[in-house]
Amino acid sequence: MKSRYHVLALAAATTVLVLTGCATGPGMQEPAPAKAAPKTVTKTPKVDAPPATPKAEPAARATPRPVEKPAAAGQKCKVKPDSVPWTHISGGCKDSYAHGEGRARSVDGRRSYVGGFSEGAFSGEGTYDWGDGTRYTGEFRVGQRNGQGAIDYPNKSRYAGQFKDGRYNGKGTYTDADGSGYRGEFRNNRYHGRGTSRLANGEQYVGQFAHGKFSGEGTYTEADGSQYIGRFQDNRRHGQGTYTMTDGAKYTGQFKNDVYVGEGSYTEADGAKYVGQFKDNKRHGQGTHTLANGDRYNGQFKDNQYDGEGTYVWANGDKYEGRFKDGKFHGEGVYIWKNEDKYVGVFRNGKKHGAGTLHTESGTINQTWKNGRKITESRISQR
Repeated sequence: MKSRYHVLALAAATTVLVLTGCATGPGMQEPAPAKAAPKTVTKTPKVDAPPATPKAEPAARATPRPVEKPAAAGQKCKVKPDSVPWTHISGGCKDSYAHGEGRARSVDGRRSYVGGFSEGAFSGEGTYDWGDGTRYTGEFRVGQRNGQGAIDYPNKSRYAGQFKDGRYNGKGTYTDADGSGYRGEFRNNRYHGRGTSRLANGEQYVGQFAHGKFSGEGTYTEADGSQYIGRFQDNRRHGQGTYTMTDGAKYTGQFKNDVYVGEGSYTEADGAKYVGQFKDNKRHGQGTHTLANGDRYNGQFKDNQYDGEGTYVWANGDKYEGRFKDGKFHGEGVYIWKNEDKYVGVFRNGKKHGAGTLHTESGTINQTWKNGRKITESRISQR
């Protein structure tokens, strides 16, 4: 399913910090971009229009009656019309209306019916043929499809299940010509209630439907094995859910119209993990990113990158506290080595830039930097 979805490219975050002129900290690793949530389920099962219910509304069927004697010579036995007028061919007749088992044909000669009648209406078990390859076999009542039955269409699609007033209502199975299909609950010809929808490519949805769309709790499994479990609305992932990818990456949190938003956690395939806020499938807002090598960043994100106030701690104990922009140290900040030496100053694009002060065990040194290159320094105290 991923191949069908437009996956948002998530910008790479942090570059390596270069601290020239003094002890250099380990490189700050770039956080791998979170994979975007798949977009809208692309092939909505044919729920809104299983090949349209034939225009003719066959008459209903009740419990079959004993075969009545044919009408006396010269007496015309009538069949009540549905969407077209009918002519009685053979079978029982009562009070001038078809009654019991019999046969009828539409006046235009295209349609035929074989089965039970009650007071001129199709009733009980019967077969209604539209003459174009569409055929219904099942129960009728008061001239319409009511009860259990099956309808086959010219394109080889088929519905078998419960009918009410000529429509799919209740439990049933719809199979499309390409092998896709649905098994579950229907209401007024649409998937409605709980059911299972499968696509010809192997993708499958199991869960709740409303008016022909994924809606409520459900599980969508893609052809490659990736899986989403959670809330849906109008065929989109919407609400709380978990999306697990085949490479082991996983997102758990809020979705809105198929997009990561709000609070969530994203675990990357290599074990790195982000916990915090998302916007439009990107890390955005306050969060904590723990890398697979043990490095950790806690602070503000913007468009998937470290941006704003934050703290980056290396696995070896070094630490930077201060401003970030586009994944780099930028603005006022403090770099603290694990031996507690520290540099306080201004950074630009990940490099020292401008005035700063280096504090060490041996004393304090004022320094001036330009794009990571030291310009001047003067010792102002010594221990």
